[in-house]
Amino acid sequence: MHSRRTGSTLIGRAAELARVRAAVSARRGVVVVGEAGVGKTTLLTEALAGSAVRVGRCFRSLSAAGAAPLQQAMAGPLPVGDPAWTAQWVIGQLGRAALQLDDLQWADATTLATVALLVDRIPMVVGVRTGDPGTAGALTALVGFERVDLAPLGTHDAALLASRVHPRLRPAEAAELARRCGGNPLLIEELGGSTEPSLRRSLVRRLRRMGTDPWTGFALAARAGEPVPSTWVPALEALTTVGLLAVVDGLVSPRHPLLAETVAAHLTDDPQERRRVDLLLAGLAQADGWTALAAVAYSAAGDRAAGLRLARDAVEQTDRPGVRAALLGLAAECADGVEADELAAAAVAELVVVGEYDAAASLIARLPGQRTAAWFSLIGRVRWQTGDDDGALAAFREAREVVEPGTRDDVRLQCELARALALSNQDPQAAVDLARAAHAASVTTGRERARALAVLGTVEHFAGHPDDVAHLSEAVRIAAGDPDADLQVQFTSANNLVAALEARGDLVTAIAQAERGAERADALRMRGWAQQMRAMALNARLHLGDYGPIVATAPALLDEALDRRTRDQLEVTLGIALIDLGRTEQVERRLVHALAGSVDDHLGRGNLTWVAAEARLWGGDPERAAELAQEAITRLTGALMLFPILTLAHAQARLGRPVAVPDYEPSELAVVAAVPSELAGLVARSVDDHAGARAAFAEAARLWRGHHRRGEQRCRWLAAEETSDAEATRTELAALEAELAADGWTPLLAAVRRSLRARGVRRSAPRGRSGGLTLREREVLELVAEGLSTEAVAVRLGVSPSTVAAQVASARARLGAATRWQAVSDS
Repeated sequence: MHSRRTGSTLIGRAAELARVRAAVSARRGVVVVGEAGVGKTTLLTEALAGSAVRVGRCFRSLSAAGAAPLQQAMAGPLPVGDPAWTAQWVIGQLGRAALQLDDLQWADATTLATVALLVDRIPMVVGVRTGDPGTAGALTALVGFERVDLAPLGTHDAALLASRVHPRLRPAEAAELARRCGGNPLLIEELGGSTEPSLRRSLVRRLRRMGTDPWTGFALAARAGEPVPSTWVPALEALTTVGLLAVVDGLVSPRHPLLAETVAAHLTDDPQERRRVDLLLAGLAQADGWTALAAVAYSAAGDRAAGLRLARDAVEQTDRPGVRAALLGLAAECADGVEADELAAAAVAELVVVGEYDAAASLIARLPGQRTAAWFSLIGRVRWQTGDDDGALAAFREAREVVEPGTRDDVRLQCELARALALSNQDPQAAVDLARAAHAASVTTGRERARALAVLGTVEHFAGHPDDVAHLSEAVRIAAGDPDADLQVQFTSANNLVAALEARGDLVTAIAQAERGAERADALRMRGWAQQMRAMALNARLHLGDYGPIVATAPALLDEALDRRTRDQLEVTLGIALIDLGRTEQVERRLVHALAGSVDDHLGRGNLTWVAAEARLWGGDPERAAELAQEAITRLTGALMLFPILTLAHAQARLGRPVAVPDYEPSELAVVAAVPSELAGLVARSVDDHAGARAAFAEAARLWRGHHRRGEQRCRWLAAEETSDAEATRTELAALEAELAADGWTPLLAAVRRSLRARGVRRSAPRGRSGGLTLREREVLELVAEGLSTEAVAVRLGVSPSTVAAQVASARARLGAATRWQAVSDS
């Protein structure tokens, strides 16, 4: 760990420096983006001056160790586990230190996934170079980080820097150097005093003048592509003295990647010299047990036999799938014929395991076509994950043409195809039929039984078939003892079982299953699954109406390093609970941040937009609620669309408008079976069909029962509102009032109490910090809650709009409410 000095010597970077420092102070992630040599690392270093900081850098060149800046920053191997576990471990190890990571455009998928989980959890600064093939992927992974673009220095600042770095230059010469370098600080530094027109010529000439050993030492460090032991590098002192190499914890690397790339490019044009350096590097690495690097260096030097042998050895020595994938790819390049194809296919499989689907797709494109089921299955999985749904289905179907019936590959293939058909919603019944065939084959062969049952149960769940819970339960039971079932199968089965139990209405069992899954994931250091299982348990509690554990634990869980989908799911769960507890203002504050970092699809932004609509609906702003509900409807699909449709209908009803229900596909899922009845009740109510509305709401309350307590209580209130028997209405509303008061569901409680008052039942007014409301203030807020504007309330009461505004302001003051909508909720 390093402690940075204070005091800035940067030229022309005051605004960017202030932004980065502000983000660090607020513990936000910030990514500085710019061309090579523009000063990203210098800016990041200056921003963290005076702070304890851990520094890591990605490298490119011969390294087969993968981009491991976190490992370098933490000064040792990272714990084995999923990215969520690693991220939480990093948070614990950092303490109060900041984290600086450079050149993340060269990071592997696992590193990027871990870094993405650290955003806003720790003070972290990241550098990404523009113009590299990995830039777009890195920036996509860093969504949620504040971006600071770093342009080359302007004419004046560049000339000033040239004069400061090279004080012997006359002003005109400094200005000319600045112009020739295009404002790039590194080029200004390296080309100063040289008549060479390029960095490459200048640097090579400089190293050659220093002698053979300095040239060899720098070339060796440049070719390695990762920090190497200081004992390997000749003329180390001379190279560090002039600032070309840096030594940290006994490991040596070039001061700037651009310098390493420049020398590496020169070596590319001098094959004989490059081979000399690569063989030297290979021998040093092999002697010190750096097997992976030795394999890469021997391969680069043209010794394919040694490269293949050492790559195979290194594959056996590492437990990191990303590194295994790189080494298998290297072995494939060193091998010939069938052996090469088999190694490449193994590399693709490893890349799929670690989620590097783009890299897998690139490798697939370079390989000769293989007419094997396993190969087509890999292609299908990669295409599916990279968004080519039709291509994936085509690959799975091609695999079916060549697979040997009744084999393990056949079972797995049928599972993959059934899953793809179900998730793409192209042919649900075909998906069910195929999943049943896969299950039958698994029973016959005795292979992949857990996987087949899990897929069958999942497909049945999406299709609304009644056997989903039984099949998923059996999958979970046998997965632990099934040698074909990896941990992904085991946890996916458990997760989907929780969802099916929840949809079935067996919420207590769903919670217990999710909590057991979380405990097991913790024991296995699979923190991502542990967090997902806890989120599933809280979501089941939401349906149960048990909001206490949600409000108590969800905020702490959201403070952890979370997968974005798990975070979105938790924000939805917490948001709905807080809305029902009358804390809509808090929900709207949370949603600003949650929407900014959400996954932009139906499960992420779509669901969060619905929560925003609900917050406005129960906060007393039905106009805005209707707008947000319309937006959510356009984003959501299937059963999820039914919730914002309900919100829209309720908003229209509160605004006194005709209830117009958008077209939707009926769902077989029991959890939303009540929606058509509730919608029918709202439509009937809007045309004064009170008997029809009462029957529809009562049926909806019955269907919601056991699945969604929120819907049940809402429809009980609506049904009571439409009951013609005054005494029965008062009795039902009084019972509902007692339950809501015990649960603390203040918005619905306020609505029930308004209904009771309208039927002659008086309750003592709740008191805020400034005392109780007057009858007129309460009357005004009740009309506001119905969605009436200030002018409409004035017309209804026969007073001026200014009088209404004054009554609202007075009510806010008495209740200590920040807005009129909070006053409505609190009243």
